[in-house]
Amino acid sequence: MIVKRSENRSKFPEKWGFPAGRTEKDIESYEDAALRELREETDLSGEVLRTGDPFSFEENGVLFTVKPFLVLVKSSEVSLSKENNDYKWISLENIDDFQTVPRIKTDLKNLNLDQDL
Repeated sequence: MIVKRSENRSKFPEKWGFPAGRTEKDIESYEDAALRELREETDLSGEVLRTGDPFSFEENGVLFTVKPFLVLVKSSEVSLSKENNDYKWISLENIDDFQTVPRIKTDLKNLNLDQDL
């Protein structure tokens, strides 16, 4: 599933990506943060199946560090928060049909999902 970021987002507005966000420092693990962000942005719960290799990149002078997780969701009933204005359940080979956030294919590669691209 990918979500379309709302136009009022400061980073990558109107771009498609995976639910994402920051950790609550010293309060939660990266895995817990990923599951919390999934729940906050989509009202979905799930379990982490795989952790990908972390990576960093710079975009417009901002350094981003990404820690990708593959999550199995327990429902397909999505309720979006105001952070996103659309969502799609897609096959990975269709990712190029969307204007995505930077390095989304690196997320997939680091989760060993790039063979589907």
